Amino acid sequence: MKCSELEPYWEDWLSGFAPPAVEHHIRQCAECRALADELARMPAWLAQARLEAPEASAAFWPRLREAIEARESQSDFWAALAWASGRTAVALAVLVLLLAAALLQQSSQTAVAEFDGPQVYLEDSPGSVPLPVNGRLSRDQVVLTLVAKTEQGR
Repeated sequence: MKCSELEPYWEDWLSGFAPPAVEHHIRQCAECRALADELARMPAWLAQARLEAPEASAAFWPRLREAIEARESQSDFWAALAWASGRTAVALAVLVLLLAAALLQQSSQTAVAEFDGPQVYLEDSPGSVPLPVNGRLSRDQVVLTLVAKTEQGR
């Protein structure tokens, strides 16, 4: 008998009604003998599985409750931290937007003042060389000085 021919007889073998050729093959074949040993242990495994679960000790439930409460208190801390960090991020974003708007407004006002400045500058100092601010002349001061010098030469 071959191993593939043995498959239909396993249930009969477990019941004790297998033909003698099956018993002979199991004794001769190492693979089938290992499978037979495993199948022979199956009723004991099933009996173990049918046993009732052991009763929990009296200390089990209080310890479980303490563990759950400890876990929940940890998650409360992280939830509060996440909430606070989210609010902080929103506040920082609003602050950055307000600063950007203030800088844009200031730069636009500075541009208008620089545009209006040349006429005032020429009226205040006709023909004189302007004093440098912070050790340097601005671009507008240089251009206006050149224009004033050119017009004086005409």
